[in-house]
Amino acid sequence: MRIQTNQDLYAAGTLIPKGEYQVALRSDSQQIHLTDHGMDINLAAVRRKMNCKVKFESVLFHSGGGRCWTLIVQHPKLGEWVAMLEGEK
Repeated sequence: MRIQTNQDLYAAGTLIPKGEYQVALRSDSQQIHLTDHGMDINLAAVRRKMNCKVKFESVLFHSGGGRCWTLIVQHPKLGEWVAMLEGEK
């Protein structure tokens, strides 16, 4: 799955430059992995309870209002994982 950002984002002090990223879930290390043009970024993720069952892996990336962004990865067997991002000031 892919996401695209139009601005620089920050997650726990880690800079995520604007661009298009390939998203992968690493549940064993509780991270969401972003890959772009030879750059690898690992974001700390939190597992949360899913309200419904999914049949396919999906990625949701949306603004929570203001500078807050949410990256959600849903996997049929591994559950739902969430990472919070903050836009540039």
